[in-house]
Amino acid sequence: MHGITHATAVKMFSELPQSEQAQAQEGFARYVLGLAPRMKILELHPDQTAAVLELLRAEVGNVRGLVQLFNSRDTLTKLRTAEWGACVTDLSDRLYAREMLFDTESLRRLALTIFEEALGPKHYETATALDNLGTVLVGRGEPWATDGVPFFRRAATSREEALGALHEHTVLSRFKLAHTLRDLGKPAEAEPVYRRALAVAEQMAGPKSMDVAVTLDNLATALQVLGRYAEAEPLYRRALAISEEVLGPRDLTTALFINNVGAVVGCLGEVAEAERLHRRALEIREAVGGPKHPDTAMSLFNVGYILNAQGKEAPAAAALLERALEVYTEVLGKKHPQTIKARQQLRKAQGRQYSLQSIAAAKNDNILRGDDTAMETLLAAFAVLASQRALPKPGWSLCRGLHYQVKPIVRFHLEGKWPSITVAHVLARKQVVHVELKNSWQEKEAGDIHMADMLKRVKSVSECNMSRNVFARIGDFTGLTVLDLSHFSVRNTPHLPEAICNIMGLETLRLKDWAAITRLPDSIVELQRLRTLDLGRASSNFKR
Repeated sequence: MHGITHATAVKMFSELPQSEQAQAQEGFARYVLGLAPRMKILELHPDQTAAVLELLRAEVGNVRGLVQLFNSRDTLTKLRTAEWGACVTDLSDRLYAREMLFDTESLRRLALTIFEEALGPKHYETATALDNLGTVLVGRGEPWATDGVPFFRRAATSREEALGALHEHTVLSRFKLAHTLRDLGKPAEAEPVYRRALAVAEQMAGPKSMDVAVTLDNLATALQVLGRYAEAEPLYRRALAISEEVLGPRDLTTALFINNVGAVVGCLGEVAEAERLHRRALEIREAVGGPKHPDTAMSLFNVGYILNAQGKEAPAAAALLERALEVYTEVLGKKHPQTIKARQQLRKAQGRQYSLQSIAAAKNDNILRGDDTAMETLLAAFAVLASQRALPKPGWSLCRGLHYQVKPIVRFHLEGKWPSITVAHVLARKQVVHVELKNSWQEKEAGDIHMADMLKRVKSVSECNMSRNVFARIGDFTGLTVLDLSHFSVRNTPHLPEAICNIMGLETLRLKDWAAITRLPDSIVELQRLRTLDLGRASSNFKR
């Protein structure tokens, strides 16, 4: 086309038969892309704008060239017609489909500017441009997602004014706004938007439609995140009832709602009911979706998790979590957050299974006869369970069961060869036993459980509330490496006992809140492995 004018080229193209135009269209579009930035064709030939726009819409191969054309500030960006805005929007949609989000954002901002100037800020096309820009910002993730919220707000308001509150586009904008707020960790802001959407859905589709069920579920999710479980439960159950009536009891959507009810009743402490619901959801998902469906993996995980939390059926929990991990790894990949979470829960279940086996093996006549190895095995198993948070839930079956198993064994030794100490399971950590003298194993039980062990096995003592007589025997903890006396109830004692200097392996000694102390034992210099001595505010009190 070299040597002819743009007007002649357009005329030649328009005069071609329709069958030949289809073949020539791409070549002419490429001609426009190459010529437009240099000749400012749309400014020189405004009467040909419509033809050029149609040709640009046909261009599919040179997306990057189209972007460069749109970014020619001295030509196309100056156009402010609704037709040109539609062309910009069309190209941005093509880029969005190719996940070219940076370029999509720039073009959608341009489209918004065009529609605002050409049609006004309240026009429904302007509202669509607002919604489109909000969508791409949210799609880019943080920190851009936060910037998308005001565009969704403006879109919802503009669409409601232009189209009415009951129009599907208005409802869609409100849902996008609510979902974005929820996903950004702002459920309190999402709640009123969901409630508004629920009222509209009930008015549009009736109280027993699936639109209402989905909105109820979304609202309940926001309330659950806010910790308002009692308010969320009836909403989840209402959504479930609608789904069972509309879709049937064996539908995957119904299974999702069953799952959600199970989650919230679990948060309310109704563990048995939560387990029943999660098992029901698992049965439906496995039958309908198949054993490899991600939803099936979710239910496998949920049942295994709740068994873990109750301290029940360690082998069964491990088997369920192993299946969930296998599906998640295959479908989502090894590094997906849900895969990682399933792997962590599986390790807990396997560790708990091993520890329970160790406790069962150790609970025999050897312990009652005072066998050191058997008692050490028992304590190590308790430490593993506690470190995996398998014990801290008062009243759950595992905690109760272990309490009643250990209590008579320990009482047997209270007057035996082992000095008694109180071990709080909450502070146990894998390889070391942290000792505490105030917490009971059960919420409703006033007395502590006294567990017998050789004090020399204890590696770390912290957060203690020691009586004076036990404090005086601190030197018997010959295996200590860490001694934290910052929170002892005997902090009004002005000096440390000399027996501390017998703990030759001591590496860390903390006294930072012990304001009353005035001197350290002279023989503390003999603790050759001591690396940390934290005196805190008391450092000015010491006599040397």
